[in-house]
Amino acid sequence: MGRMRGTGPCARQQPRDGSAPAFQGNIHRDHASGGRIRPYTIDSRMDRRASTTTKPDQPLMKKNPFLRIFSAAVIAICIGGPAFASTSVVVDGHGNIVQSSTGYGNSNVVIIDGKVVSSSGSKPARGPIKTEQRDLQPFSVVELEAPSDATFAIAPKASISITGPADALAKVSTSVSNGRLKVSINDSISLAAPLRVQISGPSLSGVRLPGSGTMKLDIPAGNALDLRISGSGTIRAAGKVSSLRIQLSGAGTIDAAGLQAKTVDAELSGSGDIRAWATERADVDLSGSGDLSIRGKPAVRNVDRSGAGDVKFD
Repeated sequence: MGRMRGTGPCARQQPRDGSAPAFQGNIHRDHASGGRIRPYTIDSRMDRRASTTTKPDQPLMKKNPFLRIFSAAVIAICIGGPAFASTSVVVDGHGNIVQSSTGYGNSNVVIIDGKVVSSSGSKPARGPIKTEQRDLQPFSVVELEAPSDATFAIAPKASISITGPADALAKVSTSVSNGRLKVSINDSISLAAPLRVQISGPSLSGVRLPGSGTMKLDIPAGNALDLRISGSGTIRAAGKVSSLRIQLSGAGTIDAAGLQAKTVDAELSGSGDIRAWATERADVDLSGSGDLSIRGKPAVRNVDRSGAGDVKFD
């Protein structure tokens, strides 16, 4: 007989000859180490508890990553200002740095969860409200970077209409490259309200929304449509397409419950929400904390859920 290690039903016996003891406990799958199965005994629990409780107390800044990152942003602004350096720090609601850049000039911005909380150097947009009409080269994808409320409608000719303060319109860039229309602002300005943008064209195959704007689509009949948000914006789509692909990695919303599609492929890795309509097949990948709902009662349903959000079929 060997000596006993631990007590209770999960105790294991240590043989005198030094060989491995027979396992007499529960099975625990360690996802952090690649899903390997290892014994989960009283000894292992006590070892883990000891390893987590013997660490010295951490300062508050280390316990709260948001305070650490936000403080770093403020320090960067204070240091960069006198040296005429511009610092831009974008922090999401969980305290993670999304984007950080430094340049020259007097323009320091701190953005938390898509909202500007500190800004110096950005000029307020002035002048009367005007509408500017621009002709465009043919495009099939829209990338909306400017803070705006935008719409898209099917029309024979590609064009865009922008409404906002006069001096802001001069800073709005609308360019088409490789079939992609990009709407952005070339300078640092502050707007009391989002720009109003109306886009039209013969067809549309995709929308990219990396910022915090809003895009409304009306597609009477289409083939494949690809909708993507990586910010806190909103896309609302209506009409009918053969297939729909959705990717949401931010805190935004994609509402395609009014857009009928035979097949829907939806991927949600952020804290936002997705609503879609599938009549035949729905493939869902949920790894975020947001919710995803599919209407239309598709016969084929493939769900891969590893996040804290919910998947619902209406």
